[in-house]
Amino acid sequence: RDEMVGKPVRVLVPPERLQDLKRIQRELDRTGHAWGVDTEALASNGSRVPISVKETVLYGPGGEQSGYALILYDLRERIRA
Repeated sequence: RDEMVGKPVRVLVPPERLQDLKRIQRELDRTGHAWGVDTEALASNGSRVPISVKETVLYGPGGEQSGYALILYDLRERIRA
């Protein structure tokens, strides 16, 4: 799990799904968060994993944007059910 800390999320996304990251960025710019965007990620073994993305902008004490918090939910169990 720690192998991705501090790395850009785009390394997880298959090239043909990069438009999903652009959609998330537009939503972040517009509202400060993006909830429940479904896409795919690449696992460390190269397999594709269906995921749902939640991301929000982080702000510093002066109100300046200081980064992002990102949670990726593995959807494999939900899809199997």
